[in-house]
Amino acid sequence: MFVKAAIPYLLASYIVLTILTLTVSYVIIIVKVRNNPAPYHFSSVASDRKLSITLFIVTVASILTILPYAVYAVIPYGEWNRLSRTSQIHVRGTVYVLNYASSLVNPLIYAIRMKEFRNAVKDLICSRGPESGRVQPIELRTT
Repeated sequence: MFVKAAIPYLLASYIVLTILTLTVSYVIIIVKVRNNPAPYHFSSVASDRKLSITLFIVTVASILTILPYAVYAVIPYGEWNRLSRTSQIHVRGTVYVLNYASSLVNPLIYAIRMKEFRNAVKDLICSRGPESGRVQPIELRTT
C-alpha cells in the first residue's frame, strides 16, 4: 500500500531532478563561456556567442518538452477522471509525444544552428571518415 502511494512522488522527484540537472548544467556552461577571457580573434568571440545562444535555446526547448510530462506525472489520478475518456487519451498522448520529442530537440537545434554539427552528421551518415573518407593502407615492414 505504501509503495503504491509513493510511486507518484518518486516519479515527480525523478522528473524534477532531471529538469534541475539539465537547467543547472546548461547555466554552468553558459556562465563559463561568458566569463572566459575574450579570445584574440573576433571570429572566436562570434562563435562563442552563437554557441551560448544555441545552448540557451536548447535549454529552453528541453525544459518545454519535459515540463508537460512533469506536470502530468504529479497531478493525482483522481483529477484525471474528471476528464472524458477521449480527453484523457489526447492529453496523455500529447504529453508522451512531447516527452519523447525531448530526445530530438538537441540534435535538431544544433543541426539548424551549427554548420559544423551538420557536416559531422553528414560525414557520419555518409560513412566518410573525418579525413578523406578512404582507408589508409598500412605498410608492413619485414625484417
